[in-house]
This record gives sequence, structure tokens and C-alpha cells, in this order.
Amino acid sequence: MKNFSKHCLSFLVLFIFILIGIASTPSKKSMTAENGQVPPDFKGYKGTLVIISSVNSWNKYAKKAFQENYHGKYIFVRMNEISTKCADMEEYRYVMGNNITTTSEIGGNFSYTSSESLCIVDRQINKKYCTGSSAFYAKQLKVYAEALEEARN
Repeated sequence: MKNFSKHCLSFLVLFIFILIGIASTPSKKSMTAENGQVPPDFKGYKGTLVIISSVNSWNKYAKKAFQENYHGKYIFVRMNEISTKCADMEEYRYVMGNNITTTSEIGGNFSYTSSESLCIVDRQINKKYCTGSSAFYAKQLKVYAEALEEARN
């Protein structure tokens, strides 16, 4: 009977983690100008969206998400190239990048958590718009690319 209780408890904990993961998955419905996650002036944007390159795995997912879901112009640049490659603030008004949060706990046990939000800076008014944090950055990139495309049209 003890083993049965242990297995049931393990299954219940696993089920709760799965539910939390599903519930924390980003949603396009929440990524709007009204929620402060997309710049309100992005509607009708014809310029080039600048996406700041990050680590290779992030770049891979970002390129895929924007290639499949965003139909405006965009370029990937390193942070130190923005002032030279993207000096024209009319053409390159919006700059998007990731904002990573990590938590570590050292003591008797070690735990590590990492989540990320996506941010766009409107360079003309120097205002930042960020998504909520998510540990599922591939999904978040896809949903944000869709939300930006919807806002742009």
C-alpha cells in the first residue's frame, strides 16, 4: 500500500507541474498594445524591426519564429552594431531583444531557474515594452512574432 501511495503522490506532483507549464505558456491574446507588451504606434509600421542577436540557440528560434510569423522587414544585429548599422531612427525605430532572469540558490540544495521576457524599445520616444516572463522562449518568440504581425496590420 505504501508503494501505491508513493506512486499516486509522484503522479500528482508530475501532473501539477505539467498544468503549471501549460498555464504559463505565453498567449497572443495577452501580447497587445493595451497590455503594454506591444508599442501602440507599431500599427502600420513599415520600417525594419531590429532584433538583437543573442546566444545561438535563441537566435535559431527567433529566426524561425520571425521567418514564419512576421511578414514585415527585420534584421538581426549584435548590440554593439546598432549605432552603426541602424543609425536611421525612422527606418529602425524599434529594437527587440530578450531580457533573461536567472535565480540560483546555493546551500544544502542547489536550484536554478531561468525565464525570459521579450522587450521592444521605441527609440524615438525611448520607451520599453516587455512581455511577461516565460521559461518557454521558443514558444514565446513565436507568439510574440504573431502578435507583432497582427499589431502591424
